Parts: sequence; C-alpha cells; structure tokens
Amino acid sequence: MDKPGTTFARTFPLIRPAIAEVLRLAVDAERSGQKRLSQASLRTNSNLGSVYVAAMPQYGLGTGLLTHNHLPTIFGAYVYECDPLLEHTGTQWLMHYYLSAAHGPGPTFWHDVVVAFFLSGDVLNRLSVAERIEKIHQRIEGQPIKPVYAREAATAFLGTYIRLDALGNLGILKPDGDNYLVLGPEPPPLWAVAYALLDYWEAQFGDQLNAGLNEFSGEEGISSIFMISRGRLNAMLEAMQAEGMLELQRIAAPYQVVLLQRDRHQVLKRLYGHQNTE
Repeated sequence: MDKPGTTFARTFPLIRPAIAEVLRLAVDAERSGQKRLSQASLRTNSNLGSVYVAAMPQYGLGTGLLTHNHLPTIFGAYVYECDPLLEHTGTQWLMHYYLSAAHGPGPTFWHDVVVAFFLSGDVLNRLSVAERIEKIHQRIEGQPIKPVYAREAATAFLGTYIRLDALGNLGILKPDGDNYLVLGPEPPPLWAVAYALLDYWEAQFGDQLNAGLNEFSGEEGISSIFMISRGRLNAMLEAMQAEGMLELQRIAAPYQVVLLQRDRHQVLKRLYGHQNTE
C-alpha cells in the first residue's frame, strides 16, 4: 500500500475543517461519476492554499476517509452524511486509528511514533519524536532523511494532537513548556473500537472465523492505538458480544474471539446513532 511519505505535510498538522472540505469535494466528484478527485478541482473549488491542496488530501487518505483516488471510503461516506464537520468523537478516534494502524494508510512513521510515545504519563518533545522519525525513515526507505525534514514531520505530528481543530479534543497530549505530557484520554466510543476491530481483523486474519484474544493487545494490536488497557478492551469485547457481533471463548486457553458479523455499515450506523446514508 502506498502511504503518504514522511515529508508529505511539511510542518502542517491535520486540520479537520480543511479535510472536511476535501471530503465534500470528493463526494461531489464521486456523485458526478469522476474516478478521481483532481488537484485542479481542489484548487478551483476550494479555499485551500497551495500547500493544503497537496497535504490535506493525503491526510484524508491517511485517516481512512479517502481512497488512493481521493474518493470517499465507506467510512468517509458515513462521516460526510452524519458528521460533515468531523466533530464526533468516534470520527476523530477512527481518524487516529487509521493514521496509527501498522497496516493502515497513514504515513510510514506514524504507527511507530504512536506506539513508542503514547504511553500515559510519559513526556516527549519534538527532538525525541524527530529522532525516532529519522530512524524509522532509514529503516523503511533504506536511506537517511535530512534532520530538518524529520523535525518538520515531528512538528506536523505533534500539532495534530495539540490543535483543537485537529485531533486535540481526544486529550492525548498536553503542552508542558518545550515538552508534551501524554495524558490518559477518555476511551473511544464502543462502536468506533468495533469498526476498528473489523478493519484490523480483515487486515490480519482475512476470512478466518476466529483469532486469539491476545492478538488485539500489545504494540501491534488495537488496544495500544486507542490507549486502553487490556481490561478495558475485554470489557468492550464483552459489550460487542452482548450485541451479537462476536463471541468470546474463554473456557480454556488460548482464549479466542469468534467474529459473527462483518458488516461495516451496521457498525457505522450504531456509531452514528442509526443515521443512514441513503
């Protein structure tokens, strides 16, 4: 999967109003039969500046709202109909999830930075994030990145979780002088986690009917991305079981999760209060 590159945003963080504008144009393009939302259309039909025209569609891709052709995904279509300003907490948590999932469409460095630094009570700064980005870029791309570009990427990353018109409302980071304190945010809505589970399951297990319970915890699982404990995740899985989405088999180890339904539309309807997109 082609992901946004390390330097795609320069120093610009994710800006929800700008992404909402891109999403609106993407929906218009799809409804008019276009196979791609073009840069020319963005420049002509939006108020976005030249850098935003380049960066915000990439953020739209990275947050799971847009396809590689910059048309709406299933998630993007529901967001446009039910939460066009991207204000819903579940929307913002899922945007974070897509940016941060190892298999997801987010920038190459995002997952590693999140799982390395987003630990409640920890302290980080731009330099530590930039150094991490340098190492990740070297490992993945096989060549070094200029330190100034890594610092710019760190600025964009941190700004995304600080600005209230970005993902600052999730309450993950708090500025503390030149540092940033990692908070213990309120947990995401149940059905946002359920939707992420379906995405994660498809990527990791495909058509398998069951998977190990432990597969959903740890650095590569969904609990670290959502910054929830194993106990909180288990409680959410039990709630999904009560709703008939899955079944937990915990009579004997290794414990298993059996997926009973994979309908993303139904989960999104639950997330957005049964609103439909017809």
